[in-house]
Amino acid sequence: MRFADEVEARFEEDTQQQRSRNMAVAGLISAFIYSLFLINDYSYRPDAFTTALLLRAGIMLPFGLPILWFVYRGVTPVLREALMASIVIVATVLSCLIFVASLEPYSYLDVFSFGLILVVGNIVYSLRFGYACASTALSILIMLVFIPGLRANAPRSEALSHVYYFR
Repeated sequence: MRFADEVEARFEEDTQQQRSRNMAVAGLISAFIYSLFLINDYSYRPDAFTTALLLRAGIMLPFGLPILWFVYRGVTPVLREALMASIVIVATVLSCLIFVASLEPYSYLDVFSFGLILVVGNIVYSLRFGYACASTALSILIMLVFIPGLRANAPRSEALSHVYYFR
């Protein structure tokens, strides 16, 4: 799904600066929202809040914010897309680590929020098609590695589904 090389080059030349700035702003907004998940972590998984704080504020922000700065200042199109895709992948890994760190009864619901990370890469950042496909596929594989840990929470989730079923 590409145009001719000349058309691609012209498009990139015309839009690179604005695209880089838009991606950096979208990244800042996403980082703020990602950080707001600390409220959820504190409320619903106090057993893993320290881990969540360390991973979100101590790893994700120091990893992502410099990338946003480089993208804003201007890097090559290939590097821009790869760096922004790396933010999606690192966010996926860290969210999965927070997921498995908690033994709280409702922590299994985190699986549903993993899709938001994919939305960020594909819609908010609007990664170019190849980068969006690669980061989505890799993120899904990462999730599939961690989600079987949900089986440890299965009795709780099954009990909750029975409560819902008999309503």
